[in-house]
Amino acid sequence: MDKKNILIKILKTFSFVKSFFYLILILFFINLFLLHGYWFWFLPPSLIFGIGITFYIAFVVGFYFLSSRFRFLRPFLLVLFLIFLIKTYGIDISLVRGKSMEPTLREFSFIVVDKFFYNWNLSYFLFFFTGKSQLKLPFFNHAVENLQVGDLVVFDFPDPITKNRTWIKRLIAKENDTYAFKDKKLYINEKIFPIYQQIDFLPEAHSTPIFELPPELKSYPPHIQYYFTSGIRKSGIVPKDTFLLLGDNHTFSRDSRIFGFIPKDRIIGRVIYVF
Repeated sequence: MDKKNILIKILKTFSFVKSFFYLILILFFINLFLLHGYWFWFLPPSLIFGIGITFYIAFVVGFYFLSSRFRFLRPFLLVLFLIFLIKTYGIDISLVRGKSMEPTLREFSFIVVDKFFYNWNLSYFLFFFTGKSQLKLPFFNHAVENLQVGDLVVFDFPDPITKNRTWIKRLIAKENDTYAFKDKKLYINEKIFPIYQQIDFLPEAHSTPIFELPPELKSYPPHIQYYFTSGIRKSGIVPKDTFLLLGDNHTFSRDSRIFGFIPKDRIIGRVIYVF
């Protein structure tokens, strides 16, 4: 085999690898796009997968069309991809909606969320968006373990009642901590939690727990699913691998009293700055 044929084979191989890299990049971009489109969350998984396939084909065709006709748009697509990437896995700036965290977080204020050590989910690389799975990369788990009581955290929890899934609440208790709502006080490990002067077990404005679980929540153990559908009891122990999360404005907050204990793998990030 002469050198010319060897060179041609090498170039063809390089071209194939380059094309394969572009396809993976496009697939990853679509996952990020669908991930930020939280309006997809209530659709059946098969329909979500179909939407992902449609976007995938459209992006592949569009990318090669832009490659030959509109090369000047390629930097724009790269910047857009980087923005999605940073927002998903790095630092995100979000607008606070709702009054459940007042007076700590006013409605329409902005928060900076540290996602880097919390949000590396393997399913983002492998599948079209199917909600939060439990395929988080294990070497980032220590960050969730290091969250402290009192931290403000952002987490993902699909609520069929409000059609929301991204929430900001305060970490009140960790696994194996005891809690008790008694005489309008909240006791954590038999000590009064100082943030709440008075707190009711269930907020009057939102007294209905979730009764029909979205499919993505049915992958959790039965005892955790029970809390999802029934809310927590007035007293008990926080189960393993979960958190007790409450809103500061507890009268108007949908939180663990309604959702149940929040699994650690649903933590998106920690609030590090408010403005």
